[in-house]
Formats: sequence, C-alpha cells, structure tokens
Amino acid sequence: KKVNRFTRKMETPKPYIVQFFNAPCDYNLRNDVLADYASNILSMELLKAVREDAGATYNIGANVQLLYSTEQPRVLTSIKTPISEPAKVDTAITIIADCMEKATKTIDPEKVAKVKANFMKNADVNLKRNSYWVGTINTFVSKGIDVMTDYKKTVESVTPEDIATFIRNNIVAPGNFLNIVMMPE
Repeated sequence: KKVNRFTRKMETPKPYIVQFFNAPCDYNLRNDVLADYASNILSMELLKAVREDAGATYNIGANVQLLYSTEQPRVLTSIKTPISEPAKVDTAITIIADCMEKATKTIDPEKVAKVKANFMKNADVNLKRNSYWVGTINTFVSKGIDVMTDYKKTVESVTPEDIATFIRNNIVAPGNFLNIVMMPE
C-alpha cells in the first residue's frame, strides 16, 4: 500500500483522488464479466456513499478491467474523483475504503439485477457494432478466448456472492494499492 499526497497550483482549486488496485488475475470470459459487474456495482455504491450521502463529490466511478497485454494477465481497478472541498478529502478516502471493504462481503441483489438487465440488453446491441466485433475477434486471435459464444449464459450465471468474491480475491486482498491525492496550494 502506497500513498502519494501532494499539492499543486490549480486554476480551479479542487482536490482530486485517484486510487489504483493492481493484481494478477486469470484472463477468461467469467473474470471479464465479473470485472464488468464490479465496475458497475462499485460505481453505484461509491456514487451513493461519496456523492449522495457525504456530498464530497459530483462525480465518482470505478473502472475494473482485465489486462491481458502483459506477460501476466492482471486486473486493474481505478477509482477517480474530484472532491468538492479540501476538508472532505479524508472523509471521502474513508468512505471509499469502507465501500470497498463492504463489497468484499456483500453485494445488493437489486443492483446486480439492474446491471444484469443492462448487460443483456447491450449484448444484443453490441452484435450490430463493428467495434464490438473488432474487440471480440482480437481477443480470440491474440489469446484464443471466445468472449461471445457463452457471454449471455455467463452474465446470467453471476450471483452477488460471485461478485463479492471476485472483488475480495482479485482487487482488495492482494493489497497492491496506490492512493494519490492531489491538493490545491
């Protein structure tokens, strides 16, 4: 775990938090789908807790992605947010940590259902997009992984417990964490 806190002269003086979690992770369709679920669920939880409940930001989100272009496939998670005022930085950091810890234990089934419905709808839309096919073919040619054939079946099979386990084992537990806080001068 590393923390990098620094000040910088800014035109619009607002603190900014960026957090990274980085760990080895097998690249396969199930983990790819779980990473997408984690992105969506964590973003929902962070938005509610940091923005709606604490009023510490206007925008926050999590991006969880599998990287297979490196020798060892990895899962990289980033959380980025401007903070409304310097006095709320430490509060926001604590809330983010609490959200991440909570997500290792339990995931709201209603949020999972909402994300699942969105994934299923988008699966049909994506079949009509060139960018989808380029990515799908590239993944198959470069890694031999078919991310299309069983996509809907995999999305349907995911449970809240699966997502919590993925977040716990592949994002939080490895402990490879960087917290960057940029404060205005």
